[in-house]
Amino acid sequence: MLINKIAIGIDDGHFEKGKNKNTVIVGVKFNGFNPVSAFIRKIGVDRTDATERGIELIQSATEGINSKDVVVFLDGVTYAGFNFIDPEEIKEKTKMEIIAIFSRKPNQDKIENALRLHFSDWEYRWEHIYKVIKNVRSIVNFRGKLYFFTTIENAKDAEFLIESYQLISKLPEPIRVAHIIAKEISFFLIKENTI
Repeated sequence: MLINKIAIGIDDGHFEKGKNKNTVIVGVKFNGFNPVSAFIRKIGVDRTDATERGIELIQSATEGINSKDVVVFLDGVTYAGFNFIDPEEIKEKTKMEIIAIFSRKPNQDKIENALRLHFSDWEYRWEHIYKVIKNVRSIVNFRGKLYFFTTIENAKDAEFLIESYQLISKLPEPIRVAHIIAKEISFFLIKENTI
C-alpha cells in the first residue's frame, strides 16, 4: 500500500523528576514509510512551552511542504510531566492535521486531581488537556487497542492513517521511532549533565 504523505511523529525524552528541569521532544519526519530526518527541541519539565516548541519543530520539519500533505502523530497530549501539546493550536498555526495516540484511555479524574494538587495554574493546563481527552475514540485491530484524538474531520480517515503506519507494533511507526530517539538523546544529555 502506498502512502503519499509526510508524517511527523513526536514524543518526549526521559527526565528524572525533581532533578532535571528540562528534557527533549523529538520529531521524526517520515516520507511515506521511510524515516528521513529528526528534529529536536528542549522543553521544560512541568512547564507550558511544549505546544510552542512542537510548532517550531513541525515548521522546521515541513518547510516548503504543502500542509495538506502532512499528518502529525503525537504521543498523547502530556509531555515532560504535565507540560502539554495542544493539537488544535498546532492545527491552527500549521494548518496540518493532527492525530494524538494514547496506549490507554486517559483517566480524567486522575489527571484533574494531580493537576489540582500540584499546580497553581491547574485550570489553564486542565482546559487544554481536557478538551483532548474528553474526545478520544478507540480503534481495535489485529495490533491491539488504541485510543486517539484527531483534528481530521472524518475519523475513518484518521483510523486509516493509524492502521497504515502500524508497521511492527500497535504504535504508528513515526511515534515508535520518535520514542526511541528521544529516549536515547535524553539519556545522553542527562549523562553529560547538559539538560
